[in-house]
Amino acid sequence: MIRKEAAIVIRRPVRTVFPFVADAENVHHFRSDVVAVTRTSGTPTAVGATYRQVVKFAGREVEVWIENTEYEPERKLSFTAHKPDSVTVRTAFSFQTIELEHTRVAVKTEGDARSISGLARSLQKREVEALRDLQRSLESRPAEL
Repeated sequence: MIRKEAAIVIRRPVRTVFPFVADAENVHHFRSDVVAVTRTSGTPTAVGATYRQVVKFAGREVEVWIENTEYEPERKLSFTAHKPDSVTVRTAFSFQTIELEHTRVAVKTEGDARSISGLARSLQKREVEALRDLQRSLESRPAEL
């Protein structure tokens, strides 16, 4: 079992940050390894909704299946990603308002892998990069009035 955690503060209110992260169509703004995302069932953001995601991993494109497992507006968002017969990764985002218009975003990732060579390093690096990219993406947009 691999467990990794990371967090960052974004200078935007949770009412802006949460829906941006929850919308799978936005993932390419903060995950450079994601090539494509397609919803395959359910309503976007609903628990049980599934997606097909293509990611770059170890120099090649890999198909991953994702299922939303938790959704509490402006508080929590979780999903499980798996590549059959290979890797299962559970990711949980939590959102916390700090100060007046700042949001702390924390992400916890747990993974089971048949072959874990390099997976732990890859997950930690990906989490940190994704949070920094999320911060840049949201903070570069005009603030809401």
